[in-house]
Amino acid sequence: MMTDRRGLPLLSPVVIFWLGIITGQSKQPLGTNLLSMQYLSDDWLTAADKAFASAMANSSQEDAGESGESARAPLAVGYEISETPMGKVKYTVRFDSDDPGITIPSPNKRPKKPDATMALDYATAVEIAKSELSPQAAFMQGRLKLGGSVRILIDRADEIQSLGVATNGLLENTEFLPTPQASLATD
Repeated sequence: MMTDRRGLPLLSPVVIFWLGIITGQSKQPLGTNLLSMQYLSDDWLTAADKAFASAMANSSQEDAGESGESARAPLAVGYEISETPMGKVKYTVRFDSDDPGITIPSPNKRPKKPDATMALDYATAVEIAKSELSPQAAFMQGRLKLGGSVRILIDRADEIQSLGVATNGLLENTEFLPTPQASLATD
């Protein structure tokens, strides 16, 4: 093995690259980080599902230990994000102590009809995910549309906000792509 003048082993650029990836110290340009996921892609939603289900399970255990109250009734919130780089993205978040998580509709996997829905465009979703815009401000500006039982969204806002808290850890490895309209405007 080759060593430097201090007797330390010389590392190849490939080893240095992988050490940077593993330790999170890589300074790769946007889009070249091998661990990054495109916001709202199936991979991102799968990772969000695991993070959210884990957070809900931990929260349910803590709540059960603190009080004898029964768990809240299951809640399903449907999300529809338009104008994403992948087209329209739909998913349902299940706030259910027995089966929490995110369901992406597919021919063999149909989520139950949501109790409430939220519809917004990709640019608004990105701003909310990056904490540049609150959901309340987006609603007041007409950029976030609510449907179904709006009252349940208000009553259980703390639970719905837990989705954002649970997925915050994903954001450092998330790639936010420009919207199709933004790409057309720069051409």
